[in-house]
Amino acid sequence: MGHRDLYEPMYPVDAAFRSSRTNEAYVFKGNMYVLINYAPGTQNDKAVNRPLLIRDGFPSLADTPFGDGIDCAFGSHYRNEAFIFKGDLCAVVNYAPHTTNDWIVKGPMTIASMFPFLRGTVFEKGIDAAFESSRESEAYLFRSDQYARINYGSSPHLITMRLIAQGFPTLRNTIFEHGIEAAFASHRYNEAYIFNLFEYALINFAPGTTNDYIIGGVKPIYPNWPSLGGYEREPALTFADVLFGEDVVRHDESELHNHLSQFSSAPEPDPLSPALDMYLYVVNAEVIHFLVGTVCPIISTKIN
Repeated sequence: MGHRDLYEPMYPVDAAFRSSRTNEAYVFKGNMYVLINYAPGTQNDKAVNRPLLIRDGFPSLADTPFGDGIDCAFGSHYRNEAFIFKGDLCAVVNYAPHTTNDWIVKGPMTIASMFPFLRGTVFEKGIDAAFESSRESEAYLFRSDQYARINYGSSPHLITMRLIAQGFPTLRNTIFEHGIEAAFASHRYNEAYIFNLFEYALINFAPGTTNDYIIGGVKPIYPNWPSLGGYEREPALTFADVLFGEDVVRHDESELHNHLSQFSSAPEPDPLSPALDMYLYVVNAEVIHFLVGTVCPIISTKIN
């Protein structure tokens, strides 16, 4: 039986970015972050580590404004690098996955200094969310009900800027039409997760077109993201788990009888009553846990 790990929920999400490690992403809320394996296509996501202070997990950010929180981030196509934003500031950080050997590659500096083509736009003073495109050196930036597609490579430039509803028709009449608060690109081609308050969606963003679509609908973060919900999902505790801990072995009825038949001295179970909840047998010091009813436990033991 695994340890139940409790912590404060990591949503609404402030920022996130995809890691270079397959199916992993960094998720930020306030001055904390959690590294998750988001298990694409399932609800089996899990926290790789407990939430940590940004200052502790990213020592290079400790004495910068980013140590107190990150508004927005997106992964760079340069391995192990990410762009991070807070207010009108931004930086490029090498996040050195699974270590604390991160360092700041560029910045901190103003968004207008990092991306001169954003001067005079709504993005100059802050960015709500972003994710990298499947097209090399391209990313999507979101602010209020607008978005921009940019190239941040050797010749950085603005590709397009317009309303979210115009560029992403699939988001019309959803909470995301009016803004996206956090996002990260999936390791699956052309897919990204977007968040707003207590809801999220997985989208195929169809770069360079308006053929985007939502995969599976708009859903609540809880209970669909166990890694962000303040707990690690695991099987519910039973009476026997509490009593015997990790040594309890679960069996169905046929397995129980097969196991007992190996021991000539082991008694056959008494006829079952509807009131019985479980039998626990200790045969040669092995505990066998067997659920048979719905109400109360009866414990029978035989120790040779």
